[in-house]
Amino acid sequence: MSPHHRRLARRVLGLLVAALLVWVVYQTVPWKDRLLVTFEKDQTPAEWEGTLQGPWQAEEVEFVVESAPSHKPLAAPDLPIGTRVRATADRLGWEQGSAMVSVAEWRPGLPRVFRELQWTALLPALAFLLGCTLVVITRWYLLLIAAGCPTRWTQVLRVTFVGLFFNLILPGVSGGDLARAYWMVKGHPERRAAALMSVFMDRLLGLFAMALLATIAIYANDDRFAALRLPVLAATLAMLLGGLALVNPWLRTHLPIAKLLDRLPASEQFHALDAALRHYGTRPGAILVAIFLSILNHLGASGALWVLGSALGDNHSFHDYVCIAAVMNTLSAVPISPGGLGVGEVLAGSLLRLAGGSYTIGVAASITYRLGMFLQGLLGGLVLLLPGGAALRQEWREAESEGEQPGALEPLVHE
Repeated sequence: MSPHHRRLARRVLGLLVAALLVWVVYQTVPWKDRLLVTFEKDQTPAEWEGTLQGPWQAEEVEFVVESAPSHKPLAAPDLPIGTRVRATADRLGWEQGSAMVSVAEWRPGLPRVFRELQWTALLPALAFLLGCTLVVITRWYLLLIAAGCPTRWTQVLRVTFVGLFFNLILPGVSGGDLARAYWMVKGHPERRAAALMSVFMDRLLGLFAMALLATIAIYANDDRFAALRLPVLAATLAMLLGGLALVNPWLRTHLPIAKLLDRLPASEQFHALDAALRHYGTRPGAILVAIFLSILNHLGASGALWVLGSALGDNHSFHDYVCIAAVMNTLSAVPISPGGLGVGEVLAGSLLRLAGGSYTIGVAASITYRLGMFLQGLLGGLVLLLPGGAALRQEWREAESEGEQPGALEPLVHE
């Protein structure tokens, strides 16, 4: 199979996985308001679909029944369609009387959650996301300097925003990173391998910092996230040890990395990339600063998700959202689907429910968060139209005319 067909197969597979995950979200998210009541001596709740009257965040709600319950315990009343029910957290009332319940819970449908969204909260959320992007730009700028590829900060800004745009138009798992690597390699023909490795290190350090923040936040939280402690800690330690094995000179002397590279096709190019990677081992200060900036970035992303969750009606703390956002974004970064589509929504809903919140609000917050990233991607398209983007557009046209795409980076690492 040719490289072009392999890339196409990966993109198609990624889109199929994304479609499957979107279907899972569609099946698990309630689209109608629901009332769930658990009666004494029967722990399986009766569940009615209908319409909540008034604010769903109130301590007492009125619910209009529109369907028969999916499960009807013996103690459950017969509620014909159109019946108006009053519910609190410990009691259910209806026209014929009342029945004692152990749990009464109501869940808004996704359309209602979006209808009641406080749209003014989108502005601070977008401000958080923009601040995150500026931090990421600065991180990559410093990593380029450490790699011996000094670049103007404004040029890094342009290329980063263009990378965000390519995340939208390239239906792959890392279209933005490929575009960033393409233009930075073009800008440093004498240090191609180092420029390409800067993109890899930028993503790798960001992922490690995210896992580290998730570990700290989850261990500092209460027992609601206890089930995640060991897996998150194990993933963080694995990334730390793997990173040290790649860049630490002493550890490398005990690993047959050079011999493995010799056996690979195009071993010369891989050795060039390995040398660029080892160079970062001589710049521990730059790596530590990059990790610090990455933590700031992920705290900002957590802040954006927290603001959106609050605007959608959730009342969990910022600390809870740091746990949710760090785990969600870490697992979404694994190339399962394009841009983590579907993965983030399932994770956000599941993690917020684990924290004691609403699965629906978690999904809605993730969707709105993704919308904010989409708007930033559109800003990247705008960068291409501005005067400073003329050179980038010209290089792209030349690459297309020569049959060289950003996905085809193999020839770009030749020194």
